[in-house]
Amino acid sequence: MIAYKKIVVTCLCLLFISTGNTEPLLRERIYVQTDKQTYLAGEWVWIKMLTTDIQGKPLPLSKVGYVELLDENAAQCQIKIELHEGIGQGWMELPATLSTGNYRLVAYTRYMQNEGEDCFSGRT
Repeated sequence: MIAYKKIVVTCLCLLFISTGNTEPLLRERIYVQTDKQTYLAGEWVWIKMLTTDIQGKPLPLSKVGYVELLDENAAQCQIKIELHEGIGQGWMELPATLSTGNYRLVAYTRYMQNEGEDCFSGRT
């Protein structure tokens, strides 16, 4: 009998661009959609990304979105998704060696990455 590994992925939406002032110059939000929430090791995670401003209007600022699959210690898988007019789609192949457990799917742009991990927020 084949033992299947259950992988649970939680999406994390990130935001922020700031000039160091108390008021942000520009805020960018990323909304990430996956084809399902539970995966098996070795499967593909289909991802769609949308960047907007704080009012929810499409914001074609960033050209690349970054996605990472994190466990408690480190990134287990990383990809880049090209964004056209604030929209991108792609896939991430989960390593066949992933252990059963819960993982976080983190998405961000370079602007957000430059602000440091303190501006990242989300669920596990």
